[in-house]
Amino acid sequence: MAAAVRRLSGLLRPLSRSVGTSPPQIRKLSAFIQSQPLPLFATAAAAVCAPLRAAAAQTLRYPLLQRVSALVPSLTWQPCRNLTYVSLKKGKRKTVKAVTARFMRLHCGLWIRRKAGYKKKLWKKLPARRKRLREIVFCNKTQSKLLDKMTTSFWKRRNWFLDDRYLKYHDRVNL
Repeated sequence: MAAAVRRLSGLLRPLSRSVGTSPPQIRKLSAFIQSQPLPLFATAAAAVCAPLRAAAAQTLRYPLLQRVSALVPSLTWQPCRNLTYVSLKKGKRKTVKAVTARFMRLHCGLWIRRKAGYKKKLWKKLPARRKRLREIVFCNKTQSKLLDKMTTSFWKRRNWFLDDRYLKYHDRVNL
């Protein structure tokens, strides 16, 4: 911004000098202008610089990230995981192994998981909190859709396990 002000004042400086060493007609015109009420700015450079200063003062009201984010959109970009792994040979989708390790898919399409931190630093957690962390919770609709995208049809088929503790949850009935 300072460079722009210097350039503009450099462009206007020859005009202001030429008024001082000018023919009599221009001197009369300048005398007429000087007899009018005084302008807001003493020099032409000041008249050009004032709007720039006002614009600079207005931009200071906004945080730096908002001013720069229009120029660099990657600053406000939120990471998302909507694409699965793809095989190099045939281009088919592959399963993300972290999903199958951390979540379980019920046959009705819901996903269940353990609460975060259920194995970490249990010595410092109260018994009530440890009990809450041992609970198994359902994922919401958007999470379930995302997990379905990250797994292949192999993980969506129905499995029959001996003594399956989730047998009553696989089918959603009597809702």
